Amino acid sequence: MSAEVTERFKVWTGNNETIIYSPFEYDSTWLIESWWDDLTMHTFFKNHWFKSVYLSAAYVIVTNLLQRYMEPRKPKSMRPLLLLWNGILAVFSIMGTWRFGIEFYDAVFRRGFIDSICLAVNPRSPSAFWACMFALSKIAEFGDTMFLVLRKRPVIFLHWYHHAVVLILSWHAAIELTAPGRWFIFMNYLVHSIMYTYYAMCQQSYDNLALSFGIYASFLILFSSFFNNAYLVKKESKPAVKTD
Repeated sequence: MSAEVTERFKVWTGNNETIIYSPFEYDSTWLIESWWDDLTMHTFFKNHWFKSVYLSAAYVIVTNLLQRYMEPRKPKSMRPLLLLWNGILAVFSIMGTWRFGIEFYDAVFRRGFIDSICLAVNPRSPSAFWACMFALSKIAEFGDTMFLVLRKRPVIFLHWYHHAVVLILSWHAAIELTAPGRWFIFMNYLVHSIMYTYYAMCQQSYDNLALSFGIYASFLILFSSFFNNAYLVKKESKPAVKTD
């Protein structure tokens, strides 16, 4: 990554759409990000975003029917499955926070607040991959509600309304990789990293809780060290080589 902002924006075109984006480039690409194809995913969300409305409607209906089904029945004990569920979502959210956070930092702290809400993420970069994974993960998070209902825990209006509308919003926003969505995606990844990690650890014994805390603390230290060295510590610029 360069030490200075050399170009303010670039333009992506495809499927008769135009996206003006911040030309940030990652230093490296993870294996799971290497299959990313910007045009394929743009086509998917452009052609199918409205299906998120059907999925959200089905989610609300199934939630209501399942609550009625569970009324005369005892709550299910699902500790092992809950641990696995929350653990997977915690790892996913931490990865998303890390990778998307790199671009978020560049947009907010190097380019400025205005660019962060006006210029989209680079459609060809890992940040776009994690933005679309964020949108797709909203389907998986319907499972949170199912666990609550099966365990006969209260499901308030705000809970299911949030899950339903965020899916629709994120799928539609994925078409344009809307710039203000950068803030929402990063904050959501960050909050879910903490939330799902907490939920996962709360399903465990105190011994396992202590072990997990130590592991996640080491992750935090490693991430803090990486972030500090990569973005906060100023690197000495090499002297220019004069040529005759």
